[in-house]
Amino acid sequence: MAEKLTQRFGAPGRSPELPRAKSDAAARQPGDPKPDAAEAPTAVAKPKDDPRAVLRKKILESVGRDEISRAFDRYTKAHGMPQDFELLEQALEHQKLDRQSEVMIALEQLLERDKPKRMKTLAGKLRYIEETGDPELRVIAARVRARLG
Repeated sequence: MAEKLTQRFGAPGRSPELPRAKSDAAARQPGDPKPDAAEAPTAVAKPKDDPRAVLRKKILESVGRDEISRAFDRYTKAHGMPQDFELLEQALEHQKLDRQSEVMIALEQLLERDKPKRMKTLAGKLRYIEETGDPELRVIAARVRARLG
């Protein structure tokens, strides 16, 4: 009797072996209909990334003026001037002075409605432009930095 119990439930301290389930094919009876293709497991398609989010990520991950300039120009060509402090802050390092001017004007307009999360970083970049930039950019950078408070 103990031998039968050991075979059926396993030795003491071991987990018992459970009877194995029949596969779907073995469980079907000869007259049963075949499963539909809809029932078969399918690979879940990964949703494509939002093009705006992809370009935003490229701007934020860019290092160096050349790379930032190219990424920012691609973004603005596709979606216009961003209304995002992080992107505009990164764009302050753009190679072209006229683009930097556009970015600072966009920052000034955005500051009328909201305050940035990383105010000190933005103020530092604006201060750097005030100290080392083009004379026209210095004036705009000082005006924008004064709005930060």
